[in-house]
Amino acid sequence: MLQHLFLRRWIGKSLMLPSKLRLDLYFVREMSFRTRPEFEPHRGGHTISTEDLVVEQQKWRNKEAKKQAMVELTIELPSTPEKKYPYEFHLVIVGVFSVESEVEENEFQGLTSVAAPAILYSMGREVIASATGRSMYGQILLPSLSFAEPPPKRDGPPQRPAAAARHRST
Repeated sequence: MLQHLFLRRWIGKSLMLPSKLRLDLYFVREMSFRTRPEFEPHRGGHTISTEDLVVEQQKWRNKEAKKQAMVELTIELPSTPEKKYPYEFHLVIVGVFSVESEVEENEFQGLTSVAAPAILYSMGREVIASATGRSMYGQILLPSLSFAEPPPKRDGPPQRPAAAARHRST
């Protein structure tokens, strides 16, 4: 109970707002999972490198409902010659997402390109964790990923905000 009160005060009510993106439907379209009996457990293998994980997304717009899109996310850990992971898997999750009519086009594109695949990826993480958690080598938790474009790199030292600069000079 004390922990709940602490978290409530720390998080506060203002941080939890309804999302403009709504998940209307989702399903697993493809799933294959294989344990590699030739895997040597002493070599590790429970921490997946993002370089070895294949994650791809596709998006289709609903022509009749302009504020609706279908997003397909593929998550795959393919076979590697090094045999450094105890599993191989291929998972395709599809989600149908929509937004309210007042959402502008560029925001719609951002939500369906960044937030939608992030939602599907978290679902995929649970599917993979559940499958591997019931197998002979134990559970694998997929690494965290961001679907947002990284900010452009700037040349030179970081710029200080103008307000902070004014504050220091007085």
